[in-house]
Amino acid sequence: MAIFKNRPLALACAGLLIVTFLAYFLPFRLLFVVTALFAVAAALFLILFLRRKSSYTRLFVFLLLAALCIGTGRVLLDSYRAQHVWKDKMGEEVRAEISVIEVTHSNAYGAQALVRVHTLNGKEADATALLRTEQAFPFYINDRFVASVSVHDLSFEAYDEGVVYHYRSEGATALLLLKDTDDLVFLESGTRSFAARWNDLRATLSHRMTRVTRTEETRLLTTMLLGSREALSDATVRDFRSCGVSHLLALSGLHLVVLVGIFDLFLRFLCFSRRARIATVVPISFLYLMLTGCNYSLLRAMLMLGFVYLAFLLRGVQDGITSLFLGAALIVLCTPYAVFSTSFQMTVLATLGILSFGKLQAALLRIFPRRKGVLGMLLHVARFASSSVLISLSTSLCMLPVLWLTIGNFSLLTPLANLLLVPLSTLLLLGAVLLLLFPFSIVAHAVSVIPNFVLFLTGELASHHVTLSFQHAFVPYILIPVLLLTLVALVIDLKKLYPLAMAPLGLGILAFAIALCITRAAGREELQVLYRHAGNNEGLVLVQNDIAMLCDLSTTSTTQLCANWREAQELGATRLSVLLLTHYHSKSATAIARFSQTVIIENLWLVQPQTQKEREMLAELLRVAQKYGLSVTLFEPDDALTVFGNGKMLLHDRLWHTRSTEPAFSLSLAFGEKTLCYHSAALSEYLRHAQKEHACHAEELILGAHGPVPHEAVEIPQTPLPSRVLVGSEEVLSLLKVAPDVRYLFYPEKHLYVLE
Repeated sequence: MAIFKNRPLALACAGLLIVTFLAYFLPFRLLFVVTALFAVAAALFLILFLRRKSSYTRLFVFLLLAALCIGTGRVLLDSYRAQHVWKDKMGEEVRAEISVIEVTHSNAYGAQALVRVHTLNGKEADATALLRTEQAFPFYINDRFVASVSVHDLSFEAYDEGVVYHYRSEGATALLLLKDTDDLVFLESGTRSFAARWNDLRATLSHRMTRVTRTEETRLLTTMLLGSREALSDATVRDFRSCGVSHLLALSGLHLVVLVGIFDLFLRFLCFSRRARIATVVPISFLYLMLTGCNYSLLRAMLMLGFVYLAFLLRGVQDGITSLFLGAALIVLCTPYAVFSTSFQMTVLATLGILSFGKLQAALLRIFPRRKGVLGMLLHVARFASSSVLISLSTSLCMLPVLWLTIGNFSLLTPLANLLLVPLSTLLLLGAVLLLLFPFSIVAHAVSVIPNFVLFLTGELASHHVTLSFQHAFVPYILIPVLLLTLVALVIDLKKLYPLAMAPLGLGILAFAIALCITRAAGREELQVLYRHAGNNEGLVLVQNDIAMLCDLSTTSTTQLCANWREAQELGATRLSVLLLTHYHSKSATAIARFSQTVIIENLWLVQPQTQKEREMLAELLRVAQKYGLSVTLFEPDDALTVFGNGKMLLHDRLWHTRSTEPAFSLSLAFGEKTLCYHSAALSEYLRHAQKEHACHAEELILGAHGPVPHEAVEIPQTPLPSRVLVGSEEVLSLLKVAPDVRYLFYPEKHLYVLE
């Protein structure tokens, strides 16, 4: 293998990428010292390199030191400029002149935009920041205005470090909060700007394609050609993601290569020479790059294509590894924050996997000789299938760090889906081009055959839940050695032993399978239960191994369901087996319909309705379940529901009162030798009025915040007395009769229980 052998420029560019990323984590003073050390070392080696006979070894070292110096130096300058701009302004309100770079989202509840800050309090700033407001954002790309904003660090209001990294990938160095849009002073419209005109052209072309037949097939073709992913339904995006082929929906090097190949073939048919084809393809590719937003994946592919054509024109060696790292290094030199972008990381690593294992792929193809007739066709299919699987494995192996740290799971359907869908992407793009050039109904119906088949295929594949979670405790102890061994196998020269380059992947799969079997066997003996409370929304998240069950205890909002599902994924879940609704709400059907478009719900558990209004809500839920293929189970209160094999769940005491339209209720869960119980806020008050006793007794008790607000004392069961009580709100706490010998936890947002 030895991917850096006789490639000093590629090694230096790889060093630049790595050190630029790592330099952002160094303190400012240490970063200054490291930059100075690299600069001095590079200068000494330059003198040594010029005075003595040149060699690849000295060239390797000099270029590497120079790249490290440039990488840390660039981060040093950016850090200094950011500190200088925002110095003594954190937490304060300032008057800023701002222009909009990109509106990331905007609705009635709030908006967020990436902006360029030109001045702060009348002084020049020239910095990039994120602007957030709790109102709809009234501006367009490149609009310029003056507003009063409060300055905060990027971690302000961020949920985790991953959010901060996403902010950094946009180049933002601060977070600006705009509280009032009434005092905005509009300066200049951006509708006539260069970027705005390109966006308008893209929207016009997208409308040109979709207005013929407003079907999902047409929207898929538009997405494949122009990247208009927002036009697709959430269900389609979900299915592609479940199959592990989301890269087909995001414009990437694959799309550019296919389009360039189609156009080059057309020019060859017109008898254009190779140089004439290059002179025609490059400008058109650049226009396509500008039209589609110039994302990192397309930009990387465009740069590599340019280097390949340049090598041909100069009669040089067309080296893919060097082109890849040189293109990536140029992107980072222009926008160093790209190293935090998941899109940039994945496009570089995926391409590296394809190029690094190219020699192994060539050796694999030589196993299948070329023949004629039926045997030849079978050998050709075998050659294509083995090559496709190897490419999927090699790209997945190189992308493991990103999959592990950001996405958190891996679909086992990826090799099969790539084998079936990647060849069809050429036909999809060809159909999209035809629809763009000839936007007629007859053309739309003719080219919709392939996208219709693709949608059917992804839907069928996505229905099989074969996703592996990377949230297990043993994962770091397997992935880190696999990644290190892969790096060693790529760097050293294996000579004729290059098939061993895939050995780390095989060992990793074997170790992962063994550890997963042991973990699942042990995991069947315990159940993780997370209580999550946000405002008036409450829910229980139950996870055993990779299977989750969500119990919605409140208003069944889409936001709450999505947040609970994210918590389940953090606990290792990849499948949502059951969604349980403890009672009915008017918005339940809408929330479940929206949630089903992003997450596959296998079963929906609903309690038998008790009122006419509940029966009407049930009918609406049944229509949603039929539309999205959900299996529905209706149960009576106090029916024992089996969960995760040997667990039991009961919904008790749905009590009503004239002062509230919502019931008070309790929910009990028993698993192994442990029990857990949930009481809604006013349950004890309703029980006293109904002259009933608590039916839910457990060692662990949650006094929830949802439902009717208690007006009287809140009591806990006395026989037996729970050992620990979690209080979900201040209202409940203020009325709680505290019992001795009981531990209390006061309204935490999250709490994890482990039942075994």
